[in-house]
Amino acid sequence: MPMNDIKLRLRKVICHVFSLAEAQLPAEPSQQNIADWDSLGHIKLIFDVEREFGVRFHTDQIPQLTSIQLIEKEIRHAGK
Repeated sequence: MPMNDIKLRLRKVICHVFSLAEAQLPAEPSQQNIADWDSLGHIKLIFDVEREFGVRFHTDQIPQLTSIQLIEKEIRHAGK
């Protein structure tokens, strides 16, 4: 899957989970720059990402997936 496709889909999932318009989303979304990305928001995001991409993250990975870059990397890894 092309990188832009994954990133665009991830951005849509992040917007949906955190009720943000695309224009409100930072260039590189992360736990550091989205106020509602707290522990509950993180679980909701991971659940929606797993559903959208048909992947399952290992329980040990989930706390580390704190930015769009890290999530994208793991999606690519899961697809191999």
